Formats: sequence, C-alpha cells, structure tokens
Amino acid sequence: DNFAVFTVNDNDSRFTEVLSGGINIEWNKGPLTLSADIAYSEADGNFVNGGTRAIIYEDTNAPTMTRGAESISYMLDGLKVGDFNAAQSYTDLNTIALTEVGMWPYINRNELDAYKFDVKYEFEDGGFISSVEAGVRYSERVFEAKRQQAGYGSEFGNNAQGEDPIQLTASMVEEMSFGAELSGMPDFFVIDFDDAVAAVNAVNAAEGRDAFVPAANWSNNWTMIQSGSVNEDVFAAYIQANISTEMFGKEVTGNFGLRMVDSEQYSTGLLQVGNGEGTPVTDERGVVNNDYVVQTVGQEYTDYLPSINLNFHLSETDQLRFAAAKVMTRPPIEKLKSGGGSWIGGDDDFNVWGNTSPLLDPFYANQLDVSYEHYFEETNGAFIAAFFYKDIDTFINDITIDPFDFAAAGYQIPEINPGTGNPIRNGQFQTAFNNDEGGYIRGIELAYTQTFQNLPGAWSGLGVTGGYSYTESEVEFETGLSGETLNIPLPGLSENVFNGTVFFDYEQFSTRVSVRHRGEYVGEQVAVETQLAFFAGETVVDYQASYDFDSGVQMVFQVNNLTDEPNKTYFGAESQTGTIQYFGRQFFLGVNYSM
Repeated sequence: DNFAVFTVNDNDSRFTEVLSGGINIEWNKGPLTLSADIAYSEADGNFVNGGTRAIIYEDTNAPTMTRGAESISYMLDGLKVGDFNAAQSYTDLNTIALTEVGMWPYINRNELDAYKFDVKYEFEDGGFISSVEAGVRYSERVFEAKRQQAGYGSEFGNNAQGEDPIQLTASMVEEMSFGAELSGMPDFFVIDFDDAVAAVNAVNAAEGRDAFVPAANWSNNWTMIQSGSVNEDVFAAYIQANISTEMFGKEVTGNFGLRMVDSEQYSTGLLQVGNGEGTPVTDERGVVNNDYVVQTVGQEYTDYLPSINLNFHLSETDQLRFAAAKVMTRPPIEKLKSGGGSWIGGDDDFNVWGNTSPLLDPFYANQLDVSYEHYFEETNGAFIAAFFYKDIDTFINDITIDPFDFAAAGYQIPEINPGTGNPIRNGQFQTAFNNDEGGYIRGIELAYTQTFQNLPGAWSGLGVTGGYSYTESEVEFETGLSGETLNIPLPGLSENVFNGTVFFDYEQFSTRVSVRHRGEYVGEQVAVETQLAFFAGETVVDYQASYDFDSGVQMVFQVNNLTDEPNKTYFGAESQTGTIQYFGRQFFLGVNYSM
C-alpha cells in the first residue's frame, strides 16, 4: 500500500523585501579624526515551501478512484542513474491524479538598529606607533519567525473523507522530459501549483470547508512551537594601535588591538506543558489552547578578543604577512529560538523536543595566518602562498541531553504528572548544543596572476590568474540520514578547491573564460526541514566578453555554467542518491553607459 512513484512538484519560491538606510558623519582637525554612524535595516522574507503529489490510479474518470498497480525496475550506479523502466505512463490524464497539496511556509522578519562612534589620532613624530584608534558600537536586532501550514489529501492516496483525489486537466499540466544523465527516466507532468491550489479550494467550497490558506494552528502544533522571536543586544568596544617601524633593517607595518563584546540574547516562544496548565493562546484559525506557556529564556556573556597583524616589507617586490587573533561567530539567529514540544514518559519524566536553544554560545576559534607575496617587476602579476590554522573551541550540534535541569536553565515545566499524581522528574532535552569537542582547520592557499605584456602586439593583453587551496580538519559531526550513524566532516569544507581564468584584453575588447572546481563537501540540502548531505564535487565554467564603444556605451555578454554542470547530493555511500539538479546555462546580454 505504501509504494508509489510520485510525480512531485515543489514550489520553493522566496520573496524578500529589504529596506536599509544610514547616515555617516566624519570630522577632521589635524591629527584627530572623529566619525559617527547610525544605520537601520529591515528585511521581510517569505519562503513559500509548497508542493504537490500525483500518483497512479486505475481510472481518474471513475466516481471513486482506486489506486492503480505499478511496476518499475531500476538500477543505480553511484550518482549516475542506470536503467529505469516503468510499465505505466506518468503522462496519462486518465490514470494519474492529484492526491496531495501542501504548504509549509517560513515567514521571517529581521530588524536591526546600529550605532557606531570611532576616534583616530595620528602621531607626527614617526615613532613605533603611528596612530591609535578606538571606538564603540551598539546594536539591537529583532528576529521574528513564523511557521504556517495548509494541507489537502494524503501522500499515498489514503485520503480522508471529503478530500478525494483531484482529477487533473490539460490546462493544469505540462508534459516534460528529463535530459542529460536523467534521460532514461520516464516523461512526467509539471503541475501548476496555483492551479492545484485553485482546484483544492473548489473542493473545499463544495464540502463547506475553509479556503486553502496557510496558518499557524494547533492541529499542527509544530507551527506554533517553531514560531517565536529572538532579540540580540550587543555592545562592543575596541582599541587598536597602528605601527610603522623597522626591524632588522626592514620596514614593518601593521596593528595590534583588543575588542570587547558584551552580548545579551533572549528568545520568546511557546513551551508545551500539557494538561491545561498553560496560559490561553489563540492560533491563526481562532482556536484557543491552554497547554502551552509563553516563556522568555536567554543569557548574557562578555568576550575579549585580541588580534595582531604584521606586514614585513622584505623588498620592493616581496612581503611577508603574519596575523593571529581570537575570533567569534554568533550562532545562526534562527537556532536561538526557545520554543519546544513535550511529552511525559512512563517514569514521570518530562521531555522536550525543539532542536533550537537561546542558551547557545558563539563559535570560538584561535586563528593564525602566514603569507608570502612576490610581485613581478617586469609584468603585472604576483605569486602568493599562504598557510592558515584555526583551532575551533566549540561548534553547534543537535543532541539529546538526558537528564536536563530545566528549572536551572529558566524553563517552566509542570511539577506534578497529572496521569499518576507523582512529582515530575527531569527528562531528556532534544536541543541545539555547543559541542566542546572542537578541533583544527588548517591548510594552504596558492595564487598566481600574470599578464604577458612582453608578448608582441595584441598578444600583450593575454593573461592568466588562478588559485588553489587545500584544507583539512579534524572536526566531525554525526548524521543518521544514511540509515546508520556516520561521522561527517565540517559542513561547507572542501578538501580541494581550484579556480582559474584565462583573459585577453585588446584595445576596447575584453574576454575571459573561468573555471572553478571544488571537491566533495557536506552541506545543507533543502527539504521540508534542511538536511546535512554529501555534495559531490563539481566543476563550473563561465564565459564573458565585452566591448567598449567610443560613445561611452559598453556591451557585455556572459554565459554562466557553460557546461550545465549538475549539483548532486548523496547520503553516506554514493549509491544512496539524494538529489540530482540541473540549473541550466544562464545567458546575459547587457548594455552599460557612462558619461
């Protein structure tokens, strides 16, 4: 009963409105410079996150549709799709119908007020310290998140009464074929999402139900639990000394300083306590529930972050740079939400799920960078070699803490189990947590740029530029999406990354071909909830050409992703394919004019 080849159409449209503004004032008198900055920004975002499911039925014209038999055979070869043979058509309006329509929107609002004041004083005596800078910054950020849901039907066609499968019409669909590596897959229907919603609304109207409109509701209590707000108030101050001196007969420039950051973060959300022991809360459909309490939880902390940057001018063409610092990066603000669902176990234990936490600390790391730069004398260009090392103290991971002291962390939980009358015990807390088993990230970077001006005639405009980086890390995460628990590397980290460009500039004409390659890495794959998956290595080729006319007009032509490189994900072994996505080539033709 639970086998089907789904025709899946997702609407992952994102809409964002951004407003920002600011004012900056600077005052100079002699060696003293004062500057002040006030800024405001807000961003409203809506991720539609909607989708449809269509499956095979015996006869979509029948008064009551019955699931149709399906027979397929397929083979996988790593991330390549092998044979896929289907005994039935997925483009026959007489046998395929719409069985489910759903929306799970993410609606976010960000608002930021920031104030900054800096002072700089330059010394004229040419001493070891050439100037001193100091400043303060204060910011207030508010993040509001809202989850909503609307649904019709059932995934496998086991639809509830009054939510029968919907017959598709020719105006609602477009027949499509797979291409490239997926060319062996059967043709399928692209179903217009707006038409599907309209069809659902027609059924709802006939059944006397409300229109298909997403809303935060108690029937899907996760929409209420995952809605909430986060506030971040940050005060920072710094002092920095800029140096210009000589060591061993060589010029040395740079700076050293200290930054203090005081952070206050707190979140307001809903915690499920059950048994009517909460406060009355009304959802967006007007239903009142008193099994939840509105709670505000957070923390305040202060960090001191020293840094030093030195540049040794070995010669007119050679430089050696050194930098060391303690750094911090705040958790993703959506991870700081405080909401949580709950259940009471058989041992009178109170347990909470949520996988977010307003008690998260930032990422902390000590980092070291050393680079050597050589600039060519006879041609434009340079060679750069760099080494970097980061010692990460902590990173964020989703874990279960059992038992967890809820009261000590500021969470309001019931005192008595209403089912047994016994006192409540601390149970497990499924949450985001600062894992203190950090580790290093280290690697090398090489970069080379060269314009061949010594070539004759037009060839003097030929040049190349490129870079390579190798990175390794001992930081690991755990994932179970492959069916077993696996250790995976730090998300976003590719061991090998390469980019290269060949360019040619002659008089008013310019053209270039660029190649960028990154090896496999772990990243977030978009789903109803994001998932950590392996991303296969990819190589992307871009092309650009432009011509500048004497009139001030410039024509520009670009082709991005010239080879239509696919994006592929998998879980654990490559045979456990996640997604194979083709985004196509993007062509751009533009006109610029300057006076």
